[in-house]
Amino acid sequence: MKPLETPDLYRLESVEDFLDQTHKVIARGKRTLTLLSDTLDPLIYDRDDTVALISAFSRRARNIEVRILVRDTRNF
Repeated sequence: MKPLETPDLYRLESVEDFLDQTHKVIARGKRTLTLLSDTLDPLIYDRDDTVALISAFSRRARNIEVRILVRDTRNF
């Protein structure tokens, strides 16, 4: 992963980069987590560590909201 011109903007060049940033976003979440995905890529989301992070996030407090929006669900 290569930082670009700002500290919050990164070029994700591999599955590992994408996975790492996904985990960081989930861990930093406060009250709402919204996942938008064309296909809900199993290399990212069908993993015990990702599921555990989302589960922990959703149980953190009473007013937590998790939304998972998938465009193409034909392969589910």
